[in-house]
Amino acid sequence: MSGNRIARFDTKAKTLRVINLPSKNTGIRKASVDADGRYWYMGSHNGKLGVIE
Repeated sequence: MSGNRIARFDTKAKTLRVINLPSKNTGIRKASVDADGRYWYMGSHNGKLGVIE
C-alpha cells in the first residue's frame, strides 16, 4: 500500500517485474485486469485512476 510500486509475476517465464507507479501516495486497494491484459487500479489515497499496460 505504501511502496508506490506493483509487482507482476509471469507464471510461464517464472519472472517478477516490478513497476513503479507514476504517483506518490497511491495506496492501491482495488484493481482489475481487463480482457486485453491491462491492469486498472484506483488509488485510495490520491483518488486517481491508473492503468498499467
